Amino acid sequence: MSRKVQPLGLRRLPRAVALQQTPELAAWLLLLQRAHFAEEHPRLLDALPEPAQQPFVGNLVLGLAQHPARVTAFHAGLARAWQALALAMGWPQAVLMPVARGAAWRAPRGRKHPPLQRLRQAFAEQGMGARFDGALVFTAQASALVVPKWFWLERCNALPAGLMLGVPGVPMEVRMCQHGSLHIGMGSEALSQQLHEVAPACGWELCSGPCSERFGPAIAGRGVLLGRG
Repeated sequence: MSRKVQPLGLRRLPRAVALQQTPELAAWLLLLQRAHFAEEHPRLLDALPEPAQQPFVGNLVLGLAQHPARVTAFHAGLARAWQALALAMGWPQAVLMPVARGAAWRAPRGRKHPPLQRLRQAFAEQGMGARFDGALVFTAQASALVVPKWFWLERCNALPAGLMLGVPGVPMEVRMCQHGSLHIGMGSEALSQQLHEVAPACGWELCSGPCSERFGPAIAGRGVLLGRG
């Protein structure tokens, strides 16, 4: 049997290795884990050393400046806009991983929604094990291979507390909501100012207020499933 070959610009990292290599992301992730799971689901927390306190200067929400009517065109637009932003900001690679320890990328088997079934098949074809809960590390040029999958996992609420993205050496954490907006927690004023200046030229708009649904009613059965793999 031939070994699965990862596409150019995309690689997998074990969870512990990814957290060790991206201490900024690890610190943000641990805070979110504690908020969601500490009392009722401690098994979903990573065994991390107490992180240094992360500076926090504010949140920024970015949505696509153009709103395609078709969801497939929308997630392709997300990938293009992320690629443009990463290149403009000088981010050589991004690290995307589930917030919850043990939350496998291939998503709960009980979910029958067609996008999740397609994701499970795609992840399996890429050689991703059924229990893999580590990180996808991808370059800007590989955004089309990752960002649409990120969108569907969040839209279907397939993983407890979703996924979190970080960029090595950059004081921020990025999460995507079910509507496809990026919610960015920032740890420096310089980063905040740069994102405010750069993002609009990369296909994003600066959002305020609650995110809104663009593609119809909520997905049936959408909800966090804990303890299922």
